[in-house]
Amino acid sequence: MEIDAQTSNALLDIVPGMLEQARRKSAGLPIRWVEAGARAFEIRDQFRLIFLAGNAFQAFVSNAKQVALLPRVCAHLHDDGLFVFETRNPQHIPAGTCRVVALQWFQD
Repeated sequence: MEIDAQTSNALLDIVPGMLEQARRKSAGLPIRWVEAGARAFEIRDQFRLIFLAGNAFQAFVSNAKQVALLPRVCAHLHDDGLFVFETRNPQHIPAGTCRVVALQWFQD
């Protein structure tokens, strides 16, 4: 995905030092920087891609924390958007036995 001035781009982190490091690495790119926690943020925009990097989903260690995160993602995800996160499975799974499953978020 290309980052350009026509695309709404934001980077959210609760740690000021991480935002500063990201600012330095992405100098010149049109990115809005937001210091906030993922369970309570409000950005008046929707995005076609929202992702959690570096196994960040695992930081939401309780069901309550996950339940607080997912509605915030949903509120900021464009109707045609995609929410991507990586996580690890501490149980060893032999190569070639994994399969990708597409999930759909449904609302009442």
